[in-house]
Amino acid sequence: MAKKSFNEITNPALQFMTQTEDTRAAASESVDTAAGFKGLKRGRPTSKEETKSKRVNLLFLPSVHEDITKIAAMKRSSVNDLINTLLQDYIEENRELIDRYNQTFGE
Repeated sequence: MAKKSFNEITNPALQFMTQTEDTRAAASESVDTAAGFKGLKRGRPTSKEETKSKRVNLLFLPSVHEDITKIAAMKRSSVNDLINTLLQDYIEENRELIDRYNQTFGE
Protein backbone atom coordinates (compact mmCIF):
# COMPACT_ATOMS: atom_id res chain seq x y z
CA MET A 1 0.00 0.00 0.00
CA ALA A 2 1.40 3.38 -1.00
CA LYS A 3 1.71 6.18 1.50
CA LYS A 4 -0.56 9.17 1.05
CA SER A 5 1.34 12.26 -0.02
CA PHE A 6 0.22 15.55 1.46
CA ASN A 7 2.71 17.56 -0.55
CA GLU A 8 0.36 18.01 -3.50
CA ILE A 9 -1.23 21.42 -3.89
CA THR A 10 -4.56 19.73 -4.71
CA ASN A 11 -5.05 18.87 -1.06
CA PRO A 12 -7.82 21.24 0.18
CA ALA A 13 -6.18 21.68 3.57
CA LEU A 14 -2.93 22.78 1.98
CA GLN A 15 -4.78 25.16 -0.31
CA PHE A 16 -6.33 26.84 2.70
CA MET A 17 -3.09 26.88 4.66
CA THR A 18 -1.18 28.51 1.79
CA GLN A 19 -3.67 31.37 1.42
CA THR A 20 -2.41 34.78 2.45
CA GLU A 21 -4.17 36.95 4.99
CA ASP A 22 -5.49 39.14 2.17
CA THR A 23 -7.16 36.24 0.35
CA ARG A 24 -8.62 34.92 3.62
CA ALA A 25 -10.04 38.34 4.47
CA ALA A 26 -11.48 38.73 0.97
CA ALA A 27 -13.08 35.29 1.14
CA SER A 28 -14.45 36.01 4.60
CA GLU A 29 -15.82 39.39 3.51
CA SER A 30 -17.54 37.91 0.48
CA VAL A 31 -19.22 35.28 2.65
CA ASP A 32 -20.33 37.93 5.16
CA THR A 33 -21.64 40.21 2.42
CA ALA A 34 -23.43 37.39 0.69
CA ALA A 35 -25.14 36.41 3.92
CA GLY A 36 -26.12 40.01 4.67
CA PHE A 37 -23.91 40.32 7.73
CA LYS A 38 -21.50 42.98 6.53
CA GLY A 39 -20.43 45.35 9.27
CA LEU A 40 -21.43 43.11 12.15
CA LYS A 41 -18.85 42.04 14.68
CA ARG A 42 -18.03 38.39 15.01
CA GLY A 43 -17.98 36.45 18.25
CA ARG A 44 -20.29 36.41 21.21
CA PRO A 45 -22.61 39.36 21.57
CA THR A 46 -21.92 41.65 24.51
CA SER A 47 -24.47 41.36 27.23
CA LYS A 48 -25.08 43.06 30.55
CA GLU A 49 -26.07 39.74 32.10
CA GLU A 50 -23.61 37.80 34.16
CA THR A 51 -22.08 35.18 31.92
CA LYS A 52 -19.16 33.84 33.91
CA SER A 53 -19.58 31.98 37.16
CA LYS A 54 -17.38 32.11 40.21
CA ARG A 55 -16.14 28.82 41.57
CA VAL A 56 -16.46 28.19 45.32
CA ASN A 57 -15.56 25.14 47.35
CA LEU A 58 -17.98 24.34 50.15
CA LEU A 59 -17.79 21.75 52.87
CA PHE A 60 -21.01 20.12 54.03
CA LEU A 61 -21.71 17.64 56.74
CA PRO A 62 -22.30 14.28 55.06
CA SER A 63 -25.91 14.20 56.25
CA VAL A 64 -26.58 17.70 54.83
CA HIS A 65 -25.03 16.72 51.49
CA GLU A 66 -27.10 13.55 51.35
CA ASP A 67 -30.31 15.41 52.12
CA ILE A 68 -29.69 18.28 49.70
CA THR A 69 -28.90 15.75 46.98
CA LYS A 70 -32.21 13.99 47.63
CA ILE A 71 -34.13 17.27 47.56
CA ALA A 72 -32.48 18.29 44.28
CA ALA A 73 -33.31 14.90 42.74
CA MET A 74 -36.97 15.17 43.77
CA LYS A 75 -37.16 18.69 42.30
CA ARG A 76 -35.44 17.43 39.13
CA SER A 77 -32.69 19.96 39.61
CA SER A 78 -28.98 19.91 40.25
CA VAL A 79 -27.52 20.60 43.66
CA ASN A 80 -25.81 23.64 42.17
CA ASP A 81 -29.09 25.08 40.85
CA LEU A 82 -30.84 24.40 44.14
CA ILE A 83 -28.12 26.14 46.18
CA ASN A 84 -28.06 29.11 43.76
CA THR A 85 -31.83 29.50 44.09
CA LEU A 86 -31.65 29.33 47.88
CA LEU A 87 -28.87 31.93 47.99
CA GLN A 88 -30.69 34.28 45.60
CA ASP A 89 -33.80 34.09 47.80
CA TYR A 90 -31.66 34.78 50.89
CA ILE A 91 -30.05 37.78 49.19
CA GLU A 92 -33.47 39.23 48.31
CA GLU A 93 -34.63 38.78 51.91
CA ASN A 94 -31.56 40.70 53.10
CA ARG A 95 -31.42 43.38 50.39
CA GLU A 96 -31.43 46.18 53.01
CA LEU A 97 -28.15 44.85 54.46
CA ILE A 98 -26.54 44.96 51.02
CA ASP A 99 -27.82 48.53 50.52
CA ARG A 100 -26.39 49.56 53.91
CA TYR A 101 -23.07 47.94 53.02
CA ASN A 102 -22.97 49.82 49.70
CA GLN A 103 -23.73 53.13 51.44
CA THR A 104 -21.15 52.51 54.16
CA PHE A 105 -18.32 51.39 51.89
CA GLY A 106 -19.25 53.42 48.81
CA GLU A 107 -19.90 50.61 46.34
